Amino acid sequence: MANMLLTTDRATPGRFPLAVRAGRGHFVLHRGRWLAIAALLLAGACAGRGRAEQIARISASESHERVEKKQALLVCPYEKKSCPGAHLAGMITLEDLESQLPTLSRGQELIFCCGCPQEASAAARAADFEARGFTHVEVIGGGILAWIAAGYDVTSSLKDRRP
Repeated sequence: MANMLLTTDRATPGRFPLAVRAGRGHFVLHRGRWLAIAALLLAGACAGRGRAEQIARISASESHERVEKKQALLVCPYEKKSCPGAHLAGMITLEDLESQLPTLSRGQELIFCCGCPQEASAAARAADFEARGFTHVEVIGGGILAWIAAGYDVTSSLKDRRP
């Protein structure tokens, strides 16, 4: 693929093929097919990334206040078995959330927080719950480090969390 060359051939009236030459062989895609393939590839790339990036970020102090007032559930985005480290005080496991789903309103506020400051896992999990119909999902901007920097409690395990 290092020697790939894109060329167009305008010699054929009414056709605008795109030739992709790689090494010894080449492939010809007519304009309509090429545009359709390009549109599908672009749409697929955008759809996979955009949802998580569009999830609202919330500050550690604002999320702490909402959890303390019992307006929101603070959720670990990882499965319990894959999350042995420190956890935010008041956080519930993903399994706890899943077990509560039949009784939760789709308007229930869910705040996800993960260990990385880029919030990737939390945003992906929040996007999953948004796709499942939850209308108020957020992520703590800066993750657990922002929570700690704001001076809020961290526990050594999820079993030490407050109910």
